[in-house]
Amino acid sequence: MAEAERLGIPYRDGKRVDIGGTPLWLVTLGSVTVGGQTRLAAQAGVVPDIAGYVAALRSNPAQALARSRETRAEIAGQPVRGYDLGAGGLLLAPEEADRIGLRYREGRRADVGSATAWVVEAPVKLGKAEAAPLHVVVAEPDAYFRELVAGVAAPPR
Repeated sequence: MAEAERLGIPYRDGKRVDIGGTPLWLVTLGSVTVGGQTRLAAQAGVVPDIAGYVAALRSNPAQALARSRETRAEIAGQPVRGYDLGAGGLLLAPEEADRIGLRYREGRRADVGSATAWVVEAPVKLGKAEAAPLHVVVAEPDAYFRELVAGVAAPPR
């Protein structure tokens, strides 16, 4: 943080996430040059203490994984907060699925370890891409990511 403040980076305007109680601010920098290579619109993280942040990641891997996958999407035109699972689709908390009326309990049950999960197909829009049919996994995010990190099972497909 001291270096970000010295450079005048308004990191507190960025998205704040906490991992194991350690704050991390995610910011987009206009450009970053490392080893003679310049990247435009580079993503960066600002933490109070790098060693403390690394320790928080090691002691809270499921929480770190969950925070790194958070995203906003649209399902049937309704905005949702979820978790990008890449080829596995989109993970939603049951409350979020209920809020938009997603009938996930009519889908296929696909538990991950002790985490109860359902999988349905729905038109999902991620970012600027057009909406496309995608697997939507509905499960409690904390339990789901804990089981994934523990290596209990692969994500449902």
